[in-house]
Amino acid sequence: APTAYFLLLGTLAESGSITELDSALTATAPELRAFPGLTDSRYAAWFRCLRATLDGRSERAEQLAHEAYEIAQREGDPDAQGVWVGQLAIIRWTQGRVAELEQAFLDRRHVYPEEPIWAVTLAWIWLTQGRRSAARGLVASLPPVGRMLQDRNWLATVCILAVVAAALGDTAIAAETRDALLPFEDRLITIG
Repeated sequence: APTAYFLLLGTLAESGSITELDSALTATAPELRAFPGLTDSRYAAWFRCLRATLDGRSERAEQLAHEAYEIAQREGDPDAQGVWVGQLAIIRWTQGRVAELEQAFLDRRHVYPEEPIWAVTLAWIWLTQGRRSAARGLVASLPPVGRMLQDRNWLATVCILAVVAAALGDTAIAAETRDALLPFEDRLITIG
């Protein structure tokens, strides 16, 4: 039930079905009535954070990100820190404070060097700091989009890479990301 609920919330978010997502997060949702333990789950907290972020309520979103992180840690979720860092990155971006997370992304990249999302997001942070050469070097270390593993972070990774490539003026990578993303043009991209 928890995994199914997570997939439901993710599908509703990606498809842009925000009214349905809001309904699925309320205590009266059929899924939550059938499985009341899901109401206070990390999945519900993650998507409540997403909703607060989309609504521009950054203080509430940050509070929910911290709550979700604590829940996920208690539940032994190995993705707890990664989701927390990703959510904080979006919140900090909306606040113009993304540079504060450089160390968190350096740490994630060190722990998971094979996951390109950490490198590409670090390149994005470096761009916001004016460190174009460092960002360009990091992008050059990535495999081509067509060879990246299409895992749960692929879509977010390619979206961030598209922004970085465009900012760097790298037309080859920008074109490659555009072609890869076209089938997803009607999706709302969430972290993970």
